[in-house]
Amino acid sequence: MTLRACWTRPLPTAPSLFSGLIGFVLVVGPFLLWDFILPIPLVTHVATASASMLQYFREFFFTWVFVVFVGTVLLLEWRIPADKNQSPFSLGLFYDTGGTLLVFSYSFFILTFFLQGAFLALDHWAPFLRLVDLSALPSPIRELVAFCLIDLVRWLGHYLRHTIPFFWEFHAMHHSQRELNLFSEFRLHPGELIISHMLVLFLLYMCQVSPHTIVALQICEKWFLMLLHANVRTNFGLFGYVFVSPLSHRLHHSCLPEHANKNLGVSLSIWDRLFGTHQEPVSEDSLRCGVSGYPVEQDTPWTPFAVVYVRQFLYPLSRVVPGFSFRLLSSYSLRS
Repeated sequence: MTLRACWTRPLPTAPSLFSGLIGFVLVVGPFLLWDFILPIPLVTHVATASASMLQYFREFFFTWVFVVFVGTVLLLEWRIPADKNQSPFSLGLFYDTGGTLLVFSYSFFILTFFLQGAFLALDHWAPFLRLVDLSALPSPIRELVAFCLIDLVRWLGHYLRHTIPFFWEFHAMHHSQRELNLFSEFRLHPGELIISHMLVLFLLYMCQVSPHTIVALQICEKWFLMLLHANVRTNFGLFGYVFVSPLSHRLHHSCLPEHANKNLGVSLSIWDRLFGTHQEPVSEDSLRCGVSGYPVEQDTPWTPFAVVYVRQFLYPLSRVVPGFSFRLLSSYSLRS
């Protein structure tokens, strides 16, 4: 099955109130069902999630190191851009920066509902899946093994999100960005967050990876993934044989059919080389990125970002739910 990232996607026209329940479940459902599924009081969860999110922002974004990192990447985008026609301060950058706050809010407040519910289900129905305990290994080896295992599972999850049509419809929001930038890493649909995290959670459950190890690896990884999505012309030289590079990942976002399902690695490029999905950038010319027909901010610069985000949130539902539509979509004329 091949990725059809450049499909022209016609907009649905028949409104359906019933199918809108899927969006309701994704956003509001966890709060209404909380007390019926999880033993943690909702008030306690909101307080904990708020504190955790604020702490994460303080440790990840509100530091002088992050300011230096962003400044350095913007300088590289100016000096050695992969796409010379794209400004370092593009419309896509401002949109994805604003969307980052929404992604983190959903992750801390709602995604935990699905993750904790999954852990309870595994504990109750499949405790035999706890196969390996990495905590017995020395710290450096434990973290290296955990990093490789997590990266392998994320490669597999990425492959599945490209080859299974239902998963792709949600992942397409990430690929819809035409102006790749620092914050495109956080351009994610809530449905994709659930799908991707569930796969990683399953591995972590089997290997009993420490939460502290997970947090440490994710923080380090986010910096790297932000660089991968930046408009920087580099292939990391010899390091590109082990790690994914910005040019390699830009090819992954390409609309050209010959680049479909290539360079699926998240941090390590070794999985693509091992499983035959690696492709070296054929040239350093800029590649056209995006998903044709997907609602994007570049098509409507006059439209408030909030309206564009609602369209992007609903659009995958219009693809996977028969008869689904929404007036914001049906009244919106896309330009390919």
